[in-house]
Amino acid sequence: MKKILIVCVCVAVGLILIVILFFAYPWIQITTGSLIGRTPSKPEIIYFEFPFKLVYKVYGEQIIVEDTLICEYNGIGWGFDQGYYYKWKGNLASGNERVTVYVENNINIVENDSNKIITYREIYFTIGNPKIYMGDYDPEMNLYKSITANAILLTKYKEGKNKEITVSPNDLLEKYGIELISWEPSEPILNNFR
Repeated sequence: MKKILIVCVCVAVGLILIVILFFAYPWIQITTGSLIGRTPSKPEIIYFEFPFKLVYKVYGEQIIVEDTLICEYNGIGWGFDQGYYYKWKGNLASGNERVTVYVENNINIVENDSNKIITYREIYFTIGNPKIYMGDYDPEMNLYKSITANAILLTKYKEGKNKEITVSPNDLLEKYGIELISWEPSEPILNNFR
């Protein structure tokens, strides 16, 4: 009787280990393969400046923003979904955090759909990801076309949460009187990652 019990326990433990290994094996292989694998070398170009020009109107008054996006290599990161990747940081030469075109401070109004109190609103234009500017993408994907100046509405609430949403050109003009006239970014560089 004892031998049968021991055999049953061993079979049960064995089956449990097989099931665990079946589900864990891909993750173990990804993790060990990526961690043991060769760390990518430093890119050839680690610093570059990309001038841009953004022209927009606020209630008919034309405003021109000319600035430079400074992109710098910031090391190598690792993630389960992509393995090793290059990290980049981008700053504006003007010292501004972003291209802000509209700000409302201390407004304390209640948002209709959530009954949360809005304390701050800001609209800014995105200028693109430093990764794309620095040539860290598959050229066949033609990501240069994704360097667009999208308008983003940043809303801050009294409760401490923030929300960012893309604002369509129609809403931008109708609700805030802002119209994007032109966006002239610099082209991404061709970088060497060997």
